[in-house]
Amino acid sequence: MIKNYFLVAFRNLRRNKLRTLVHILGLSIGIAVCLLVFHIVSFETDFDKFHKDGDRIYQVNTETFYNEESWKNGGVPFPLGDVIMDEIPEIEAKTHFYTLWDVKIAAPGENKIHKGGANIVFANNQFFDIFPREWLAGNPATVLTDLNQVVLTESKAKTYFPEMSLAEVLGKEMVYYFMDTVHTTVVGIVADYKENSDLKFTDLISMGNMLVEENRDDYAVDQWNSVNSSSQVFVRLNPNAKMADVDAKFKAIVDKYMEKERGNATVFSLMPLSEIHFHENFDQSGANKSVLQGLVIIGFFILLLASMNFINLETAQSIIRSKEVGIRKTLGSSRSQLVFQFLSETALIVTLSIFVAVFLSEMLVKYFRDFIPEGLAMDYLSQRNILFLTVLAFVLTLVSGLFPALILSGYQPHKVLKRDLKTPNGFSLGHFIQKNLTVFQFALSIGFIISVLVVSSQIKYMVNKDMGFDKEQVLYIRTPYLVPESQKEAFKTDIDNQSFVLKSTLGNDIMASSSMWTSLIEIEREGEKKEIGIQVKNIDENYLGVYKVDLIFGRNIRNVETEMLINQTLAKTIEFANPSDAIGQQISYSDREFTVVGIVPDFHTRSLREKILPLIMVYRPINSHTLSLRMEASTDLMAAKGKLDAISKKFFPVEEEEFKFFDETLAGFYKSDLKLRKVLGMATMMALIISLLGLFALSSFTISQRTKEISIRKVLGATLRQILYLISLNYMVLIGIAFVLAVFPAYYFLNDWLNGFAYRVDMPFLIFLLAGLGVLTICLVIVGIHSWIASQTNPAKILKSE
Repeated sequence: MIKNYFLVAFRNLRRNKLRTLVHILGLSIGIAVCLLVFHIVSFETDFDKFHKDGDRIYQVNTETFYNEESWKNGGVPFPLGDVIMDEIPEIEAKTHFYTLWDVKIAAPGENKIHKGGANIVFANNQFFDIFPREWLAGNPATVLTDLNQVVLTESKAKTYFPEMSLAEVLGKEMVYYFMDTVHTTVVGIVADYKENSDLKFTDLISMGNMLVEENRDDYAVDQWNSVNSSSQVFVRLNPNAKMADVDAKFKAIVDKYMEKERGNATVFSLMPLSEIHFHENFDQSGANKSVLQGLVIIGFFILLLASMNFINLETAQSIIRSKEVGIRKTLGSSRSQLVFQFLSETALIVTLSIFVAVFLSEMLVKYFRDFIPEGLAMDYLSQRNILFLTVLAFVLTLVSGLFPALILSGYQPHKVLKRDLKTPNGFSLGHFIQKNLTVFQFALSIGFIISVLVVSSQIKYMVNKDMGFDKEQVLYIRTPYLVPESQKEAFKTDIDNQSFVLKSTLGNDIMASSSMWTSLIEIEREGEKKEIGIQVKNIDENYLGVYKVDLIFGRNIRNVETEMLINQTLAKTIEFANPSDAIGQQISYSDREFTVVGIVPDFHTRSLREKILPLIMVYRPINSHTLSLRMEASTDLMAAKGKLDAISKKFFPVEEEEFKFFDETLAGFYKSDLKLRKVLGMATMMALIISLLGLFALSSFTISQRTKEISIRKVLGATLRQILYLISLNYMVLIGIAFVLAVFPAYYFLNDWLNGFAYRVDMPFLIFLLAGLGVLTICLVIVGIHSWIASQTNPAKILKSE
């Protein structure tokens, strides 16, 4: 029986090729999108799920409040790691480690320098109590208990000592160069994680090395008021402990150990291990939950659109197949048999669509390559993937096929064979559903189009907005942290000697970047001392010239550590009646007195999502490691970059850092927004394709049902324009309703998105109208072509049997 169902289904699909093609294309697009979204979401939500007792492991976070502003940090004050277990009995175990940055690694005797990122940490033996590892060499009970020890992962051991076995690597010496130089001995080797994890530390050095007397100040070991993201504490709670109870007890620690300052507050809290991947940590930006939720919603709507397209076309064609139903019922078929027959056709279409979807998903992967998380592989034959596709196929078959099957199988034979298909009151359920599904399809398409156009408008505004400085012809490079001042100055001098370099400058950062240095200043006003939170930039006397920023009042600073520039926002915050009144004022910063010598205009030092903050600019060469330069306008940029990189390599031979273009860095501010536009653009294209495929097939079918009406109207004298208007009017009404339904949710979503920018475009309502008119035009073209073809048929051929 089942074989017969599918045999008949295959014949029906082969006989109705246009219908089959439209169904397969529509469903395959929806399935391909869902397949890609499923892989991305599965990958991103699978991090650190494999740890033993992972549901009881938490990271301790810090949130610092100053007046009405707050800063969240995955790090904690170093002393917290020492007292946390004594103060909170609900904690069963803890580990405290310290991540390192910009580390150079060497194995004595090996003529090679390795560079490490945020995967090198100071840790102790407790680390392996919270995060057990598979040991390949060494004694886990004694590692990292003494000074100058290091535990390596298998991959790093093979990188540092490629010719040795793991057993031979034990006892070898490793030297780590960073703020300090640490000579270590390899005491253990562990296996690399095969699962997805954000805790992929490859070199674990004895924490005792940072606790020796000469290093305690450098790492703020005893300072409760210093919060560093490198200082990380993880805890494992008792089985019956609750996170909320522990969070409440952190307040007692703050009251006991931390000094209270007016307007300042510190709050410690726990973050579940499963949430770490969605926050900035360990030099990683973290996955964005909102983006993942948005992908799921888009995937759901695209699939729903494809399913509705299927229902719409099948319902519209039910009249054609009604005679088939009448004959089958007359020959003895039951309604349940007919339902299974029609569902088997749907199942066959869904199955064919899945095979096409696999091919389409590979195309999507290539298109969204920069959006796909690093390490994600599309394994179509994995057990998880096969299960997902099986469940999806079953659900899609029921959702798409059940309703048309029930309508078709419900026809009564005596009415069908007499062509009496309407209820006495003239209401047709199929016609009602057909109209409403068409409206929903085009409402979704119009909504996507509006979203893409508005997002593109905001991105264009951000890219083209004057940020208060000149970003063109500027390159920069970050010099090594530990090089002597004399070496940096010699490097700068060599750069200045290049004929194409107009001017260069050393500062702590480029003019605008994703990083920010904040601090406090103190100024006396009307007999009262006032503290203000500010942003800090260390610059020299060439800095403003390189970025082409003109002073509003006063003069530029000289290369002396007693002068300061401030921006207009800070002058307003200090409440000077006239910004020029700030010239000559004394401001206390970092336990030193500075004289304000100039006022700079408000320029953007961050993306346009953020407001311009009060800013000071001072000369502090000890913290200036970024060299920026401006080139002649006629310079061959790539050739000049090659020469500059060669000079950098001469001064810093073991460094991999190269010169970067400043304007490209600024463009990176809006990388996530460009991705959003790309995703919405693809969703729009797919929604339109599915909707227009459905409209093409639906209008073709509908007009074919009205050929006699068209012929009669032509005989009675109707013109081509009148016929086109008559047929198109119904679709114009449907698109109009779809436009109204699309406008309100699109406005709500886009207004909320635009509110995330401190500087944004006004809502471009004209774009809403253009989107609606664009969709209407495309629809009228498709309907018009079908109508024109039908109107060109000789009425005599149509009416000869009447």
